[in-house]
Amino acid sequence: MLRRSIFAFVLVILAMLALAVPALAGGWAIVTLDSLPREVRAGENLQLGFMVLQHGRTPTNRDLDGNPLKPVLTAIKQGGAATTQAKAAETIRAEARQQGPTGHYVV
Repeated sequence: MLRRSIFAFVLVILAMLALAVPALAGGWAIVTLDSLPREVRAGENLQLGFMVLQHGRTPTNRDLDGNPLKPVLTAIKQGGAATTQAKAAETIRAEARQQGPTGHYVV
C-alpha cells in the first residue's frame, strides 16, 4: 500500500512538472544592432538602428498583449568607484521610433 502511494505521489509530481514547462516557454525577444557606430564624439548626435526579434527569429513591433512596443535607450555615464545620487543627472534617455520594416527601430 505504501509503495502504491509513493508511486502515485511521484506520478503526480512529474505530471505537474511536465505541465509547468510550457509556461516557461516564450515571451522573450532579442535586439540586434544594424551596425556599430564607427566613431562617437562628445556633443554630437548619434543614430542607432536595431531590430526586435521575437524568439530570436520573427521581427515584431508588438508586445505579448498586442500593444505597440515603446523601446527606450538609456545611457549612463560611468563614474568612479562610488555611485552617488548626483550621478543620476548624467543619464540620457531617448525613445526609439519605428522606421522601415516591422520590428525595425531608430533611436
